[in-house]
Amino acid sequence: MKPHCTLALTALTLACTPAARAPSHAPAAHTAHSDGLAIVTLTAQAAQRLELQIAVVQAQPRSVTRLLVGEVLAPPGRAFALTAPVAGTVQLSPAARALRAGSVVAAREVLVSITPFAPADRDVHAQALRLVALAQARVDVAQARARRAEAMVQGLATSVRAVEEARGELAAAQAELRAASRRVALIRTDAMAADVHLALRAPTAAVVRAMYVTHGQAVAANAPIIELVDTGARWVRVPVPVAEVSRVDRALRVQAHLEGSAPVTLEALQGPPTADFATGTVDRWFALGDGPAWAPGTRVQVTVQSATVAGEPARVTVPMSAVLLDALGGASVYVALEPLRFARRSVVLGELDGDTATVRAGLTAGTSVVVQAVSELAGVEAPGGH
Repeated sequence: MKPHCTLALTALTLACTPAARAPSHAPAAHTAHSDGLAIVTLTAQAAQRLELQIAVVQAQPRSVTRLLVGEVLAPPGRAFALTAPVAGTVQLSPAARALRAGSVVAAREVLVSITPFAPADRDVHAQALRLVALAQARVDVAQARARRAEAMVQGLATSVRAVEEARGELAAAQAELRAASRRVALIRTDAMAADVHLALRAPTAAVVRAMYVTHGQAVAANAPIIELVDTGARWVRVPVPVAEVSRVDRALRVQAHLEGSAPVTLEALQGPPTADFATGTVDRWFALGDGPAWAPGTRVQVTVQSATVAGEPARVTVPMSAVLLDALGGASVYVALEPLRFARRSVVLGELDGDTATVRAGLTAGTSVVVQAVSELAGVEAPGGH
C-alpha cells in the first residue's frame, strides 16, 4: 500500500506511513496580507523546533550614541623649551646625544650641560702664566721657610707652632700653583671656556618634541636648547558637527578607545573656542586623565552617549536580531498577531545604538515581535521554502 499525505489548512504537515521521513522544514501555511506581505501560521511543535522567541517593543528615552573621531593633544601651555642660562658651549652625554623627537625623559634627568664662556681678555694667556709664576715663587719661599723651621725646632731654637705654620703656608702655595697650572692647561685647550658646567634638567616627565643643539655647539644666552611636552595631562580634541554640538554638550558619557584597548571615560572641560569653517565642526575638549599612554597626535574613536532631551518623544527600539533586511535595503519585522500567527510588517529604521535599532515608522510600543528565528520564518514564507 502506498503512503499518502494530507495538507492541513492551518499548518503544513506531512502525515505518512512509518517509512516516510520527517519534514525538513517547520510546518506553515501562507495567506495574503493586506499590505502585500504574508502571514505565517505555525504549529506549536514547529515553534518549539525553531526555538522561536517573542519580545514586546518598548518605548525608551531618546538617548543616542554617536561615533566621532578625536585627537590626543598636549594641553595648551604644557609644551615648554629649555634655554641656555648663559652663553657657553653645549656638552652632551652619550645618553643625551641619543635623544630624538619622541624620546621620553624622566623628571630631574640631566639633558644638557653648558660650559660658560669666560670673560674676554686679550692677555688671558699671559695673565695665566703670570699667576703660575707667582704661585711657583710662593711655593719656593714656603718650602725654604718650612725647612728652616724644621731645622730650628730640632735645635730647640723655635717652637713647634712655627713649624706647623710654615707647613700650612707651603700647602696653600702648592694649592695655588696647581690651580694656576690647570687654568693654563684649560686656556690652551679653549681660551673662552670656564672650568664649571651648568646642568639643565627636565622639570618633569616629558616627551622630547625638538632638539635644537648638538654636542660642542656654542650658544648664546637664552638660546633654545630642547623643547619638551608634559605628558602628565593630555586632552582629546573632538571636532563635532554643528548640528550635534547640543547633544554632545548634554552627553551622559563620553569614551575614547583604540582598537584592541578598553574604552577610557573622558571628562568634559573648557578648552579653547576653536572651530573649522571648511568642515562645519566645532571643537569640544575632554581630559584623558590617567588612561593609556597615548602619545600626542594619536587618533582615537570617541563614543558619545547623549542624554534625554526634555520634550522629545520616546523612541521605539527593536533588537537587530528582529529586523529582516532585503536586497533593496528595506527592513521588516514579524509581528505576532496571535500566539502562533505572524505577519511581516515593513518598518523604517533610524539610528543604530550597538545591537539596537530605532524604528521611526511602522511599529508602535507594546507590539510583540519575533526576535529569534526570523530568518527561518522568512524561509518558510518564501516560495519553495518547503
